Amino acid sequence: MGEPLIKQPLIEALCEFQFSPIDKWDSTVSEIFYDQVKSDFPERKPINQLNFQVDQLNVQLTIGQESLQNIPESLVSQRLQFKRSDNSAVVQVGSDLLAINHLQPYRSWEDFRSLILKMFSIYVEICNIKRLERINLRYINHISTPEGRFEIEQFLTVFPIFPSPINIDLSSFSQVYNFEYVKAKATLKHHTGIIQTTEGQVGLLLDLDFMSREIESFEDQSALIYWLKNWLNEAHDFIESAFIASLNPDYYESLK
Repeated sequence: MGEPLIKQPLIEALCEFQFSPIDKWDSTVSEIFYDQVKSDFPERKPINQLNFQVDQLNVQLTIGQESLQNIPESLVSQRLQFKRSDNSAVVQVGSDLLAINHLQPYRSWEDFRSLILKMFSIYVEICNIKRLERINLRYINHISTPEGRFEIEQFLTVFPIFPSPINIDLSSFSQVYNFEYVKAKATLKHHTGIIQTTEGQVGLLLDLDFMSREIESFEDQSALIYWLKNWLNEAHDFIESAFIASLNPDYYESLK
């Protein structure tokens, strides 16, 4: 991310677009999209998501086809997932969503941006879209730490500080901050914490999610795509600055 890093802590980068639901979304739309991306994303499978609210929070759960029988149709959104053969990237599409997820190997922002713009252009062309409800660009980093006791400030500049007598070893923590970018009409969600990796090891999380809502309408799709390219570059610049500022300078240098 940003300046090339030899030891990337990046686990996943993603860009997600939310649209107003498309009434005419059907298998035909999905097939047209697949025909245009199958050379890069040959693997496809359906995804069913159950949508509901808990204490004013929107919750989405992925469910299997066999679980649909007793669930009201209005609560389920059906989407298709397309995957690269090497599992390095996944694209998910539905009547109200386009999501592009990039895993490792992640080579550069320029490559990821090109992929986002290509998938977005195909989607808006097929669905005749000129307006976005929401867009977010997100980078999820897992920082490897040594076994046993370690100081969080060896890796992060943002960490919890407690007075005596509770300034003792932490077994876990999670901090979330939302920063408002008034000029950009956007919010940066900054999340740090202690995590367990899939291998069962302890590490640190640095999750940066830049989001805009209530985006203006555009006269045509070319104007929307032009706006998107500028938004992506600006969002990435904000995330890159937050990424560098959140890391201990010595640790950041060790990644190069």
